Amino acid sequence: MMNYRFLAILLTVSLAIPFSPIAAQSTESLLQKGYAAQSLANYSDAERVFQRILAQDPRNLEAHIHLANAFYNQGKLTQAIATYEKAIQIDPKNPYLYYNLGITLAEQGNLVEAIATYHHALEVDPQFTDAYYNLGLAQYAQGDIAQGMTNFQRAIESNPDDSDAYIWLGKGYYFYKEVNKAIETWKKAIEVDDQAVYAYNSLADLYAQQGQYAEAIAYYHQALAVPDQQGIPVSAHTLAHNGLGEVLQEQGNLEGAIKEYQESIRLDPSFAHAQKNLEEVQKKLVTQ
Repeated sequence: MMNYRFLAILLTVSLAIPFSPIAAQSTESLLQKGYAAQSLANYSDAERVFQRILAQDPRNLEAHIHLANAFYNQGKLTQAIATYEKAIQIDPKNPYLYYNLGITLAEQGNLVEAIATYHHALEVDPQFTDAYYNLGLAQYAQGDIAQGMTNFQRAIESNPDDSDAYIWLGKGYYFYKEVNKAIETWKKAIEVDDQAVYAYNSLADLYAQQGQYAEAIAYYHQALAVPDQQGIPVSAHTLAHNGLGEVLQEQGNLEGAIKEYQESIRLDPSFAHAQKNLEEVQKKLVTQ
C-alpha cells in the first residue's frame, strides 16, 4: 500500500513580471484553459497550455507548478522534476514544491534525493504532516525502519487523526516483533478512521499468523465491509479476499477458500499469489 501523498498544488500568485492589461488577461485566460484541461485529466492538453504561458512569461509560478503536475500525471517524471526545480528557484520558501519534488524523485527511485527534499519542505514548514508521512515511507523503502517510525510518530503529533501514519507505524512495530504495540497502533488507526481498510487487513493478517482464526476472519470481513483502497501491488479488498481464503484453507474449508481466491483474482486477475493459492487448493480438493 506504499502510496506517496501527492498534492495537486492550486495557488493564486502574483505574476513575477508585470504585464500590460491585455497580456495579463491573455495569461489568465490561458491559465483557466489549462486548469479546465487538468480537471478533465487531459494532461497533454494542459501541458501545451502551460508551456504556452511560459513562452510568454518564463517566471510565471502558477504555470510552472501546473506544468510540473501535468508532467507528473503523465508519468514524465524527469520533466516534472526539472519543472518543480524551476518553480523552487522562483519561490524557494514554498514547502509544497519541495514536497511534490520529493514524491517525484521517490517514484523515480531516487530515495536519497527524495529524503533530502522532504527535509527541505520540513525546514520551511515544521508542521507539514504529509511531508513527515512521505519521509517515513521513503525511509521504510530504504530499509531505515527506525527513522521511518520516528517520522510517522511526528506525523501523528502534527495530525493525531492521520490513520495512515498509525498503520505504517504499526508495521514498524511489527517489523521489530513488538506485536502488542502493533495491534494497539492499528486499533488506534481504526479509532480515528473506521474506514481504514488497511488497518483491518493488518490486524487480520497478524491474527492469522498467530493462529487466531476467528479474530482474523472477523477483521477480514470488516475490511471487506468498508470501501476498497488501491495500494501496491494490489487493492485492500484483493488482499483481504486472499487472506480470508488462506484462513479458510487452514481450517479445512476448501470450497470456501476457493470462492475467496476466485474473488481476489476477479478483483485483480494479475495477482499471482491468489492464482497460486487457488491452483494448490483445487489440487487438494481433487485428491480428497
